[in-house]
Amino acid sequence: MKKKLIMVALVALATLCALSAESLNPYKVTGAYELSPANVLTMVGDEYSDGYATNSRPATLLYNLKNRYKTVTMTVGVSDDATLDKENTLEIYVDNVLVETHVFKGGDFPEEFEIDLNYQRQLKIVLEPYSAIKKNGMILTNVDFK
Repeated sequence: MKKKLIMVALVALATLCALSAESLNPYKVTGAYELSPANVLTMVGDEYSDGYATNSRPATLLYNLKNRYKTVTMTVGVSDDATLDKENTLEIYVDNVLVETHVFKGGDFPEEFEIDLNYQRQLKIVLEPYSAIKKNGMILTNVDFK
């Protein structure tokens, strides 16, 4: 009976580890800067100190997936400093194939996305803020790979 309980506990632990999210840093970032506790931005009044943000130019983040991940979740939105009602675009590519495009406007609530990666090699996230934004544009946060 004791061996059976230990085996069940080990299987449950292995399953939990397999389902848990993993953080992965991009290997290349252009046009974005990293958020930190010393560099906090807000979206609809909520503070974010983890992730990346843009200002007035497009940003690209590249991730080496190494064929290890089935999905990625992320939260994307527009900084409270952004111009209201101007379009900001998110493009997501998996192995250089455009899989999703979303448009955000200043004042919109951030959205959480789950993207199917199908154990591919590369994820490319392109954030294109409204070009007249002088301060902060789009924010990418809570990026977790499974």
